[in-house]
Formats: sequence, C-alpha cells, structure tokens
Amino acid sequence: MNITNVLHRSRTGGGDVTRVTRPVAPQPHASPPTVFSLERGTRSERAGRGRRDGSPWPKGGVVLVALLAIAAVLGAVGTAAGFASGDDDSTERELRGQVATLTSERGAAIEAVAVLDAELVSLRELLFAAQGGADDLAGQVGTLQARVAALTDQRSTALASIDALDAELTLAQQELAATQQRLTDVTADRDRFARLFPMTFDASLDAVDLVGVHRVDATRIYCAGLTTCGAAPSISDVTIRSTPEGYLRANIPGLVEGGLFRADGALHLVADSNLAVPSCAGAARTASVTMTIFPGGVTAGRDGTSTITGLNAVITVEAPAVGTCPAVLAFSSAELTARA
Repeated sequence: MNITNVLHRSRTGGGDVTRVTRPVAPQPHASPPTVFSLERGTRSERAGRGRRDGSPWPKGGVVLVALLAIAAVLGAVGTAAGFASGDDDSTERELRGQVATLTSERGAAIEAVAVLDAELVSLRELLFAAQGGADDLAGQVGTLQARVAALTDQRSTALASIDALDAELTLAQQELAATQQRLTDVTADRDRFARLFPMTFDASLDAVDLVGVHRVDATRIYCAGLTTCGAAPSISDVTIRSTPEGYLRANIPGLVEGGLFRADGALHLVADSNLAVPSCAGAARTASVTMTIFPGGVTAGRDGTSTITGLNAVITVEAPAVGTCPAVLAFSSAELTARA
C-alpha cells in the first residue's frame, strides 16, 4: 500500500488480534498545478489578473485542487479500510478455525485421559489382586518348604534304617552260610566217626527211649587252641528231655544246650554256645558245638532181636580266632550210661 501500511499479528495473548498501524510520513506540499486559460495575454499578465483578489490561484483552480485532494484522501481511506476489513475477516476465520481445532483436540485429549484413568484403575486392581496372590503363594512356598524338610528328614531316617537292615541281613546270611557249612562238616564227621566203629549188624536209636540223665565219661581225641587241651574234658553228665511238642533236647552243663534230631539211627545236636570256650580279653566267645549219640553196645538175642546195651557219643567244639586269641578245635569221644 502506498498510503498506509497495516500490519496484523495473530495468535498472541490467548488468540487476541493486535493491529499495528504505521503512521504515514507527511508528504511535502506539491506545487499547485498550472492552469491554462483561454484568456489572452502573457503569463505574467494572467498572473497579475489572478492576484487581484489577494489569492495566488484563481478561485476555480483552488476549488478544483480541493476537490481532487478530497477525492484522493477518500480513495486512500476507502482503500485502507478495505484492506483492513479484509485482513480482519481472514484472521478471524483463521482464529476461529484454530480455536475449533484446539477445542476438538482438547476434547479428544480429555477422552483419552478418561480412558487412561479407567485402565489405570483396572491395573491397580490387578496389582492388588496379584499382590494378594503373591502373599498366598509365599505362604504355600513356606508350607511346602517345611514339608520338604520333614520328608527329607524322614528319608534320611529311612535310609539309615535300610542301611541297618542291610547290615542285619548280611549278618544273617553269613550266619546261615556258616550253619549250613557246619551241618555239612558234622555230617562228614559223623560218617568219618562211623567208619571208626564198624558194625556188622543194624543198630538204631529210633525206637529207643533216651529221656533221662546220663553219666558222661569223655576222652580227648584232638585239641587245639585251649589251655586245657592236656586234660580230660570237664563233662560230667547229659540230660535229655522231651518238649511238649514231642521233640528231644539235650543239656550238657557248662558246655551246650540244644535240640536233638534223629538221622540214620542216631541223635544229632548242632548249637552255638558261649560256655564251651573261655572268654578272650574279657569278652565272651561263641563256639559251635556238635554232638552225635549212637549205639555203643548191642546184644543179639536168640530170636534175632538186638538190644542196645550202651551209648557212645562224639562231641566237637569249634570257635574262630578273636584278636590275639587263637582258633579252637577240639574232638572228644564219650560213653553215656543212664543214671538210676
């Protein structure tokens, strides 16, 4: 614009519009236009005639210049007003559009905040529920840990019991094997001693009643590991009795007591004893004692029957070595005579 400059600043101070109008610099007065007239005469003459009323311009020229100036000013003002009006309308529309956009965005933001608040409430509820579940799980973990500890102790106790039972089982198996071996050895000894006393007739104790007390006269056959090997065995008598079940048992005081079983017409005893071998270093020793009782004398009658007139026995004592104490092995033969 050549007449005035109109500047607009928008979107400041909460959307207010500030219009700054720069003042127009004053223009120097223009020389009045030269007016040509149809009158004759020179310029000086015309000028002289025009100044007759004291005015430098003719009255018609002054009026014309005034009208032109008013028209120019009115045009400039109208133009400036047009420009100003157009700028205000555009700025207002733009600001209204921005206000509408911001209002819409603000509403959307409020809705988003409401949604986030609802989600936050849900998350807090889930958090509280999770914390309660965590407390329950912590309690369950403590209970399970206590149970695991108790079961571990029980397992350790059970393992210890199993170890003890394994040890007892091993010992029992060893004792069984030793007993079976002793039985085998006793049978071999019986056969060997039977060959020492050959018989030309069949004699058996199966039908003989031997219940009672019998005097024993014993003689050493073999002895090792005992301090009394050079002396006769200290056996005075043997008592045979019958149990309520019908079995026979023998008792040799200071030596052994055990059951008798019949085999091949003889009576046999196999038992362990803590009396047959003296103690070693203050500890009792266990010995295996065997005894076989068989017919020692037979009288044949004219009718062919035979009568047992005496009893013989073979007694064996065996004990393993213990510490500094040597193994013991002793064989004795004996004659048994029924006491009145």
